[in-house]
Amino acid sequence: MKSMLDYYKKIQDYREVEILMAAIRLKVFSSLSNFKTHKELANELGYNETNLGVFLNSLAAIGLLEYKDGFYRNTESTDKLLNSNNVNYIGESLLFKMEMVSFDDLEERVKNGPLPNFSEKKDGSKLYDFYRLAEVSRKEMYLGRVQNILELTASLFSKDDSFRVLDLGGGSGTLAFEIAKAYPNSEVVVFEHPKVSGLPKSLIKEEGLEGRASVIEGDFNKDSIGNQYDLVIAAGVLDFAQNYIDKVSTKLYNSINNGGYLFVITHGVSEDYLSPKESIVAWLSGRLNDAEILKDEKSIVNSLVTKGFNKLKRSDRLFVKKLKSHLFRK
Repeated sequence: MKSMLDYYKKIQDYREVEILMAAIRLKVFSSLSNFKTHKELANELGYNETNLGVFLNSLAAIGLLEYKDGFYRNTESTDKLLNSNNVNYIGESLLFKMEMVSFDDLEERVKNGPLPNFSEKKDGSKLYDFYRLAEVSRKEMYLGRVQNILELTASLFSKDDSFRVLDLGGGSGTLAFEIAKAYPNSEVVVFEHPKVSGLPKSLIKEEGLEGRASVIEGDFNKDSIGNQYDLVIAAGVLDFAQNYIDKVSTKLYNSINNGGYLFVITHGVSEDYLSPKESIVAWLSGRLNDAEILKDEKSIVNSLVTKGFNKLKRSDRLFVKKLKSHLFRK
């Protein structure tokens, strides 16, 4: 049973998130790689000296800044991830995702149902800016996801093997492109919605992968995804198949060569849609607007097995522990 203090802690957590987001927008972390006084920082950024000092104290109090004798500096993690001057900066991604899952109209949606006309697009494409999501999430890919997929690929293929990969709903295509760079005889394909496909197309040129990487545009629930693949990656996308899951499972089976592999990552949603809480809360705004997202994990796995895939193993060594991965073979 939760006590009164448990509920007050939720308010405290919410306040700390608001402080964090404000600090990112104010570019505070981008100016505190080294120790500075609040006066020095106020002069540099053009902010009110007194209030900036109060704000920096709050950041230090919640563990986002170090404080020593009147000087402030980023902690190791804030400097790595929230300093826009560093390669691993994820501040823009955090800001976008907060906006993307905003609950500004939560009570209105509960009272009156979905926004008018939004239920026409059950895939959430009218609710979410998936292009921007793919764009701002790209740096995050290098904080675990790329390493995971390269580790998996190394367990399936040798360095000089020739094989063909499909990254289904691959967003920026980063996973596929890193495989292409690591395996010189591989060919990779990214399948994405037309609203997103421009991003991987531009990155193919940027990465110098013309001739070895390509993009197919469409809706994977309804359109052809190509064929003759030796490995298909479906990372967090089959959760969006909903009523199409059996058709998509058949499509995936037919697209893979005999002996080929299907690697699936799901949000791990339970059949009763009560866990994991991170996924249930993250996609609440979409589901309240009638978006057909978050297919439960058991239905996804059962559909793939029913269509002929052999489930080989499941690994929980993922960049986000709440996600679940499954490896299948045809």
